[in-house]
Amino acid sequence: MSFKKAEPEAILDRKMVKRGRVATTKVLIKWKGLPVEHATWEFYYDLLKKFPSFFRTRMYLGGGVLLHHLGSLTCAKE
Repeated sequence: MSFKKAEPEAILDRKMVKRGRVATTKVLIKWKGLPVEHATWEFYYDLLKKFPSFFRTRMYLGGGVLLHHLGSLTCAKE
């Protein structure tokens, strides 16, 4: 699907992958208006550029809260 028209609603998971020769983060995105079954893996920094205001708010990751802080991902348990 990718993020051409939809807006992200939540980050469900994250993982590290290789992008070329560099390790980078991918996040599993739950899109607004779509069921969780349509969630897709997207590169974190691509989404950050496209939806900067989304990353200024709290997003849930499993049992914790995922916070965007100074360009990095931090997972904090509630």
